[in-house]
Amino acid sequence: MRAATRERIIRMRISITVLVLVISIGFLVPKAAAQSDKYSKMAPVDQYLMERNAEISAGAERRSRFHIQRRDDPGPGTARL
Repeated sequence: MRAATRERIIRMRISITVLVLVISIGFLVPKAAAQSDKYSKMAPVDQYLMERNAEISAGAERRSRFHIQRRDDPGPGTARL
């Protein structure tokens, strides 16, 4: 008798676990389908890219400005004469 009761409890736990998994998957499927709509409205990638040479020159300009600022700034704790 105890073996039959134990089997029923195991079957019940398995059934509840399967039911919870099915319900969880059911809630996740609509969200996954909705995500594809967001990306279809985006502009083509080429619109966001800049030319390679323009990007290199912009980086060089920023780098030179940074070095000029660093050369002019003696740093904390130093007095300018």
